[in-house]
Amino acid sequence: MSNQPYGPHGPSYDGPPQTTPNPTVPTPVPNTTYAPVGLPAASDPYPGSSSGGYSLGGLAPGEAAQILAATGAKNDFLVNLIVAGILSPVWVCLYPLSAAAGFFTLLYGAGLAIRFIPPSAPLSPNLIASAIALVAALIVLWNVSRLEHVLARFSAYRIPRHVVRLVLLAAATVLAIERFQGIPISYPALQSNFTRVLSNPVNLAIVAGVMVASHFILWNWKWAREAWHQRLVGAGLRARTV
Repeated sequence: MSNQPYGPHGPSYDGPPQTTPNPTVPTPVPNTTYAPVGLPAASDPYPGSSSGGYSLGGLAPGEAAQILAATGAKNDFLVNLIVAGILSPVWVCLYPLSAAAGFFTLLYGAGLAIRFIPPSAPLSPNLIASAIALVAALIVLWNVSRLEHVLARFSAYRIPRHVVRLVLLAAATVLAIERFQGIPISYPALQSNFTRVLSNPVNLAIVAGVMVASHFILWNWKWAREAWHQRLVGAGLRARTV
């Protein structure tokens, strides 16, 4: 290379020979923040991290658990339907109008349907009538359940229903005590059995405690109520717009 790289009229250069870089070849730049694909860079904190821990979107673990419990399976119809089925005794106490509508449809639907089924039907008329009554009861229960959540917007319905809920939960507690103590559950003797259970101060305290706890859970525990409503939405028993 000449000692006048910029031409005869430019400055001269007396150092070691140099070559002019090719402008079409990019100059490599050291990568100090390299990280494998799919992982954050080493110099960046993990998303949502705090003090070395990990939480959902920067939330505290308790808040993240509440969000997951409320929304984790709200779109999974089968899971939410199973949850509602497992908690059906509680559901009956919480939604007495829906439960009563479904029960009476099932009770009287078979007797009404069998009148229109000919005796020469390929299957047993009783079986067909029972199947029709069951389907009708499910349809009625589904519609009334969604209607009940709309009615619950109004205090004129919500407050009386709250009182009925507490009474039904107390009755369910008495039945649970009877089962636990081995007392035969006989519907003709239902009143006498209730009197027998509630005459015991310990049992009476248990029933009263359930009623008080249920009142505060149903009326004041907003997170539990919203989480339960999300489950009902996922099972189709509550409208999303309610």
